[in-house]
Amino acid sequence: MGRERNEKGQYTEQISQKDVLGAFEKAEDEVLSARNIADYLDCTRQAADKKLRELLENGSVKRIELGKRSVAWRRTK
Repeated sequence: MGRERNEKGQYTEQISQKDVLGAFEKAEDEVLSARNIADYLDCTRQAADKKLRELLENGSVKRIELGKRSVAWRRTK
């Protein structure tokens, strides 16, 4: 079995940008990690991180550096 693939044999998306933005709307905190979003959406941290980076490119979220290896995300208004 495994994940679904499209007609080209590529894996289909686990989550959408809209799913990630919805996680921000429903969260109690304004700032979330990729792990927080992954837990909420029941997906991998890597899938959440990929969508967060896409949302960063279009200006929907802001990346916050917390240290050398720690990053948080905030939705822009």
